[in-house]
Amino acid sequence: MTIFAFPIRSCGMRETKDLKRFNIYILLLLSAAILYWPALKISFSLDDLRFLLRASGVEDFPDSIKRILSIRLFFQAGWKLFRTSSGYYHLVVVILHLINAGLIQRISKRLGLDDRVATYGALLFLVTPVAFLPMHWISGIQDVSMTFFVLLTVHLYMAKGTISAAGTLLAATLSLLCKEASLLMLPGLAICIPTSKRRRLVLGLSGSIIGILFLVLSGSFNLRPAGDPYESAFGVNIIWNLLTYSAWLIRFWDYFPDKIPQYQPSLAIWGLILPTILSIIVWRFRQTRVPLLKAVILFLLLLGPVLPLIRHSYFYYLYLPLVPFWILIGILLDRISNRKIAYAVLAVFFIYSSITGTIHRRAEIQKGVLKDPILRHAAILKHTVNELRDAGEIRGGDYLFVKNFEGTSVDLTKGLDGRTGTIKKKVHFFEQALLGGKALRLFHPEIKSVHFEDQSGPVTGWEHMHFFGTYGVAEIIYLGYGKEGRRQFISDCIKADLFDRALREVDIMLQLDPDNPSLNSLKEQIEKQGRATS
Repeated sequence: MTIFAFPIRSCGMRETKDLKRFNIYILLLLSAAILYWPALKISFSLDDLRFLLRASGVEDFPDSIKRILSIRLFFQAGWKLFRTSSGYYHLVVVILHLINAGLIQRISKRLGLDDRVATYGALLFLVTPVAFLPMHWISGIQDVSMTFFVLLTVHLYMAKGTISAAGTLLAATLSLLCKEASLLMLPGLAICIPTSKRRRLVLGLSGSIIGILFLVLSGSFNLRPAGDPYESAFGVNIIWNLLTYSAWLIRFWDYFPDKIPQYQPSLAIWGLILPTILSIIVWRFRQTRVPLLKAVILFLLLLGPVLPLIRHSYFYYLYLPLVPFWILIGILLDRISNRKIAYAVLAVFFIYSSITGTIHRRAEIQKGVLKDPILRHAAILKHTVNELRDAGEIRGGDYLFVKNFEGTSVDLTKGLDGRTGTIKKKVHFFEQALLGGKALRLFHPEIKSVHFEDQSGPVTGWEHMHFFGTYGVAEIIYLGYGKEGRRQFISDCIKADLFDRALREVDIMLQLDPDNPSLNSLKEQIEKQGRATS
């Protein structure tokens, strides 16, 4: 059986094999270890914290079957086993990514390809820059786990018998419970992978029915309305999305392709390059028509569920849809007569992925502020938690963080190049990274509640809270408890010549004790210093 009908001289026929099965898996393991070791040091970020808050019981999970495996069960199990040790969560994701590469190797073998060709495809999948975000963001488990069950579905689909057919439908259902983007998978397999007509009809039709039922039961059937973060539409946005993904694959020098997290019509010309190249290949080499057509069909069906999205266009959405192309490229590499050239291509691809990953991890908008929001929030969270731990015993009770620093947020819809008009609004990176402070309770259960005070007014009950001052991007300093902490903050403001802020802080204290002579005297002193300075 073969889906890729190239006249390959090495498919399943050679007695001499360059790579033994054990060596193949060792190669995959070493590649993953070298490339993704830095990911194990990344802390929790954004959605990770939301899911952990639910898994720990601080919040409730929504009553839905949507992504029940990849979110609810994964984070509940992770919380019981690993608690707040993020490295173990990342390790599970990386191991599953490695297993996916192994499954691609096994599927390629089942398609009639030899060990070397199968290894080429598995390696390309393993080290692709497309896998960067799922490896560095724990919530990427949704795509990685979905891909695992999709690949398992493909492997079972190509077997024979009633048991394998039942296993195919079960694996397909489990993939939907990880992420609904796999809903068109089984119809795609029925179209592209040869097997008996009856098996195609039964599994393709059953897969379609399961997909529709899942959409209905999970509440995902209707389009998201305007203004929703996952707003969707069936219009020209689908074409722009498709061209944007195509452009990102061509622009290999762009280490951070989805820095603008939505489709980019400005890249339309770049997006036409890849389809043009594929068209020329099909025109010049007739034997490529069938395999390329099948790869394109599978690509579009696997990517199709995310194409209607208005605001969410991310490079890692290509994690699964590119699998058939990695296998095809593996075949093409094997057809190079000089094997050293093929090995050199793989080495260059590995080095390229390593370099772009390193740049991605280090790139900054401004000093101390990483470009990538996932890595930025993870770094700020980790730094803040470590600072609190280093301060000694965590005090139980309510916490108040006085925000003495405001950072500037870049409007990603206009780019990250610092041009005029890119500033969107003032934000507090510290508060944002901690989900408004809620995340601190995961790492320090002694903390009852966390509040942030800005220019809008004093937090109710501040006199019974532990005070911290924030400065820089993620720096904090303990000021004291209640009135003592506020007085210390006033003193710090005076030393920094922040007289307006100091006056505001005194006024907050006077609301509790308006006739306090020392406070009124302090206010007069600050006003005098402010006038003298101005």
